[in-house]
Amino acid sequence: MKLRKINEVSLTATDINIGDTIKVGSTANLTIDKIPEELQKAFEKMREIVNRQANNTDNAKLLKQQNITMSQSLFTHLFVFAKVIAETFPNLGYKDNKRQSFYAKNTTAKLSELFDKHLFQCAEYATIAQLYLQSVGVDSEYVGGEYIGNKNWEFGEQHSFVIIHENNIDYVFDPANNNAGAKPNISIIELSPEQKVKIQARLLTNKRKCAFFETRDIITNRKTFYGYGDGANVLEDMVFEKEQTVPNVFVKDLSRN
Repeated sequence: MKLRKINEVSLTATDINIGDTIKVGSTANLTIDKIPEELQKAFEKMREIVNRQANNTDNAKLLKQQNITMSQSLFTHLFVFAKVIAETFPNLGYKDNKRQSFYAKNTTAKLSELFDKHLFQCAEYATIAQLYLQSVGVDSEYVGGEYIGNKNWEFGEQHSFVIIHENNIDYVFDPANNNAGAKPNISIIELSPEQKVKIQARLLTNKRKCAFFETRDIITNRKTFYGYGDGANVLEDMVFEKEQTVPNVFVKDLSRN
């Protein structure tokens, strides 16, 4: 596994393999001891469906209608992943405190045990999404970071998600929070190249290595912020919004009249 520690809370991980351990939040750890057989079968089902839908006209039509730049192949992988996981394991994640209680007693938890006990939340969903995307050759990375609903939030919420890179465009895939109808939660990061450079510089050199970036859901157009927090308050200069373009307005030259 290639692990990049951003700060005491946030990290990124690629090339995740069996036996690797990922820090989840401030104190807990998640060990990928194995891919459960049922989950492995679900991955195989996903690949089969994607192969059958390689030229799916409905997906192509949706991409065109929504003016989505993502390739049909990548969109289909994410669409199928979200649908198969939701339909095959409808009770995989509890919304109560059972997962937190389990981690409190087991500071290092096994992926297979959390799967068997139906204790999945964002970190586990993002982990299996990264494992699947790796297996089909998608350029992606697991992110253990934070989320803020808007730039005025004082504190972020710890959250895990996946960042995908395709044709110099970056997307956030949030597998723990599907859109209605089990449609995937995919957001495009609409920052300029200069802003992306500033974020990386901040993460490398700033005293507080934190940065949040604006994203837009490619299906619902909902805007929100994902990023790298450290558990403390969010400051204004940590938040990067999409730069607003100013339209060129023709102004008639009256100086010669």
